[in-house]
Amino acid sequence: MRLSRILIGGYDYINQAWFRGTEIVKEASDRMGTAKLAIQYLPTDANIPASGQPVEIYAIDGDDDTGGNLWDRVLWGALLFDDPTSEELVFAGIVTLVEPKMLRAGIAALYPDADNVFDRALFDAGLFDDPITPRARVGSVAAQPAICMATIECRDWNALIDTTYVETAGSYTNKTDRYIIQDLFGTYLPSIDTTNVANTATLATFERKEESLRSLLQRIQEQTGAIAFVDPNKVLYYRLPSAVAAPFALSESSSHRWERESLRFSQSGARRRTR
Repeated sequence: MRLSRILIGGYDYINQAWFRGTEIVKEASDRMGTAKLAIQYLPTDANIPASGQPVEIYAIDGDDDTGGNLWDRVLWGALLFDDPTSEELVFAGIVTLVEPKMLRAGIAALYPDADNVFDRALFDAGLFDDPITPRARVGSVAAQPAICMATIECRDWNALIDTTYVETAGSYTNKTDRYIIQDLFGTYLPSIDTTNVANTATLATFERKEESLRSLLQRIQEQTGAIAFVDPNKVLYYRLPSAVAAPFALSESSSHRWERESLRFSQSGARRRTR
């Protein structure tokens, strides 16, 4: 898996991204996913990352022999080879922190000055290519702009649930968890799609207090045992853990055996981690 686009505020920074400084962490259940990026830019650039901007990170599958990059490594900039049709949105959310630092200070150009004895001596010696005129526009040493690096931290769309506050208290009687969740999100966070909220239980009573939407959702989960998370497309998934099939089967008679305490699965690619 290789990164293909890094959109921050709608601008693609893939050619300015330091891939060694990129890390995407996806957490299970309702725990928040995060992303850390390192972006190079010039102070004069029209597009500079800022806190609060939306971020989308896309990747394409380039781990086989038909795709990938030279030596299967990318340190900086866009991919050299890969099939763009297999692109996948692997992270989406908002920028929460931007820490800029200067990698190289700007260097001013050297301008030959007809009134300066030292400059005229250099010109006579052939070290200045431009004609000696008072304050010539271009010198023999070109100006070099400053180069900056921004370390960026992002949170996925689960952050919206944390920051959305329910301002009016109320109660639900003999309502399903699906009804309550869709009512809460439809009223206070309509940007999240609740189509994939499952109906797992009917609650005899549920008190809606003045609290965050996350707190309300967690209280519903405590009563139903369901899991919930928001995917990169702003879709809320709410269902029982038993409704999610494992990608492989385990049994005592299986030819592949693991110690239960040591079983661990991780996925790595383009600095991605699955916990």
